[in-house]
Amino acid sequence: MEITIKGQSYPLRFGLKFVKEVNGREMAPVDGLIGVEQGIGLNLMIANIIDGSIEDLASAIMTANKTEEPRIKEDDLLEFLEDDATNIDEVFEKVLGFFEKANCTRKMFKNVQKSVETAQKLQEAELKARLEGQN
Repeated sequence: MEITIKGQSYPLRFGLKFVKEVNGREMAPVDGLIGVEQGIGLNLMIANIIDGSIEDLASAIMTANKTEEPRIKEDDLLEFLEDDATNIDEVFEKVLGFFEKANCTRKMFKNVQKSVETAQKLQEAELKARLEGQN
């Protein structure tokens, strides 16, 4: 998996080191276990990227490149993402596709995607019920 910035290809690895780093960024208590927490950073990152978070998109790219060579310079990535010539929707889709294909992120991606779709359906049903209630 790779991304091309300013004509330079940069490899991205969505492996176990990526998962451990991202999960460690956000912790949540484990139900029924006092004082025990688990990492939920990957869940949040995927959900936020699905929702269009440019910050999480940039963080995913930088973190996935962290163990690879050549390394992306943060300023080059930010310039690339801010550039009007960059098809940002395509970049979002590409990174989400990486999550979907990589062994270490595939299952989590599918779970988050399913949760997001379920939440969207519930919101749509709630909105429809409100609109019907107004008539």
